[in-house]
Amino acid sequence: TGTGVQVELYMGERLINGTLKRSFTLEREFSDHSPVTYEYLRGMTVGGFTLSAPSQSIVTTQFSFLGANSALQDSGRFSGATTIATDARGVLNSSSNVGRIAKGGTPISGKNFVTELSVEIANNLRNQNAVGVLGAVAIGAGEFGVTGSLNTFFDDKSLALDVINNAVTAIDARFQDGEAHAFLVDLPRVKFSEGAPEVPGKNQDVVLNLSYQAILDEVLGYTLKLLRFNGVQ
Repeated sequence: TGTGVQVELYMGERLINGTLKRSFTLEREFSDHSPVTYEYLRGMTVGGFTLSAPSQSIVTTQFSFLGANSALQDSGRFSGATTIATDARGVLNSSSNVGRIAKGGTPISGKNFVTELSVEIANNLRNQNAVGVLGAVAIGAGEFGVTGSLNTFFDDKSLALDVINNAVTAIDARFQDGEAHAFLVDLPRVKFSEGAPEVPGKNQDVVLNLSYQAILDEVLGYTLKLLRFNGVQ
């Protein structure tokens, strides 16, 4: 019924967990050598990913890899090797770049201010070794697991009841700047594994530090979705 209303739809880069296994060759350059030495780490598969957003800090991510073998050479770079340019965009922080942090589709409100949010992914990788092979013949992949923490001030019982009742909920977070550069995390089905009100001591704030486990959403078909917007066209 919106006659004369203009609707704009923006599509970002989208990544969800799946079964396709990808591997990479990572290059490390020792430029103080003459000739320059290059180290190549091959068959590198992403084993883990961590996103950390503590209060009043830079939002950081960290990747861990498991590889098959490596090589050193000083006769030049591997054919096709490229250097990724430094990103010109500013980093996102947990103070002025928070669009929202929500539970069950609703932004966490009241005085239950979030003090820290973290997301940890583990692919449970393993080296597959064989006789006569230096290194690994392949990288085996295990279960895709997502855990994390949601720490808040303890203002009311709503979040604590989710732990007690073993409730199924969702967590999503959006970090963005003023140039339409945004990074979103969507966990459509989670359960809190632990968390109880903590009283650190006299004249200190009562807090609720929640740990959670993400579960596959059978309707949406994923456990975790990451979205990135690099600006509005």
